[in-house]
Amino acid sequence: TKHYTINAETDQALKGRVSTSYFHDSYTVEVNDLADLYEVLETVRNDPNAFVIRGAGKTDIQTRVRRTKDDPNNFDEQASRWVCLDFDEMEGNEPPDNDQGNPHTQGNILHMIRSWLPEEFSNTAFIWQWSSSAGLEYNSKPIKSGFNCHLFFWLDRAVTNAELKCWFTQPIAAGFDSSTFNTVTPIFVGSHIVKDPRIIDTIPDDEKFGICIPTDQAKLEVEVPVIVITEYEW
Repeated sequence: TKHYTINAETDQALKGRVSTSYFHDSYTVEVNDLADLYEVLETVRNDPNAFVIRGAGKTDIQTRVRRTKDDPNNFDEQASRWVCLDFDEMEGNEPPDNDQGNPHTQGNILHMIRSWLPEEFSNTAFIWQWSSSAGLEYNSKPIKSGFNCHLFFWLDRAVTNAELKCWFTQPIAAGFDSSTFNTVTPIFVGSHIVKDPRIIDTIPDDEKFGICIPTDQAKLEVEVPVIVITEYEW
């Protein structure tokens, strides 16, 4: 879990360095739809010592292993039907007028999906989780600017990391973090820890995480286009 405090010398709010353990216990969980994924994420986000990776353990339960896919090979890449899209300080799209400038609403998330993501993501159910820094303010100023959010989608077929990287080869915008398309990269979904009461959290706890079905006609799965695997730099 990420934590935030105030630097006494600079009088600035700071995020503490996130240090993950050298050894981990891992649990490979089968998920069959977006509802299953929501239940897993709900469990993980309430454990300050847990996070999610795309890879699968060599066995369903592993104790005291390193988070590695090469030498030692403790985790394998596994094509998955879920994807996490990580937006970090994305700029350039103002919230809708009816949000009155508040970036932390479902309406703004839908606005961002329409503005930034490929058409196949439009009007599709998703899970949202505001990043740990989203909504934190110090001296009435946001600690982190822009759009800071994880969006989880369910795909109509399993997709590999290489396919995801080719699907999103063209940059969406500065601030789109593609590291979630890797086998053992941590995806932090837990709530933050604020170590100084002068840092104010403006997002209520019951609005930090949820599942959204945009309309009555919304799709439950993203229709994955034909993806041609090519050489890419990442």
